[in-house]
Amino acid sequence: MLRTKYNFFFLLVAVFLMQSFHPGVQEIKHPFYASVSEIRIDDQKKQLTLSCKLFTDDLQDALYKQFKWKADLKNESPEQDSLLKLYIKERVGIQYADADIKLNWVGYEIEKEAVWSYLEGTFSQSGRSIQMNNELLYDYLPKQSNIIHCYLNKKRKSYKLQQPESIAKFEF
Repeated sequence: MLRTKYNFFFLLVAVFLMQSFHPGVQEIKHPFYASVSEIRIDDQKKQLTLSCKLFTDDLQDALYKQFKWKADLKNESPEQDSLLKLYIKERVGIQYADADIKLNWVGYEIEKEAVWSYLEGTFSQSGRSIQMNNELLYDYLPKQSNIIHCYLNKKRKSYKLQQPESIAKFEF
């Protein structure tokens, strides 16, 4: 399961690299726009983690457009961390067992051409229904797709959002 997710992302990166070195295509950053989000729910610990993976250049451009901040995510700074946190938290939300989950910012890390952002939350009541609102990069890229993998008690379900669709629902 996890390997499939990484294979898909590496395929995206490979296509991006091939396009960026092809003569006559320098004005195109990459041919498609996608993010990958993972929701992991641990019913025993009553914890939820959310990880979001986005192309670094797209995210930096979005931060500039939103905040007029020329981000360099490879070099961490407190102001940059605050703006990234604000950008992500304004565009994602999760409901579990029909209750909104308050997501707390954990941080981010760079992985090659991508940025992983991490959030977590707690809940008091278990359930079988998860809903995610995901509008990451929608305000910046009209052809953005957001792929979501949801894990509950080691079971996985996936969903692909294509703009303007922003809500993914999972029933376990």
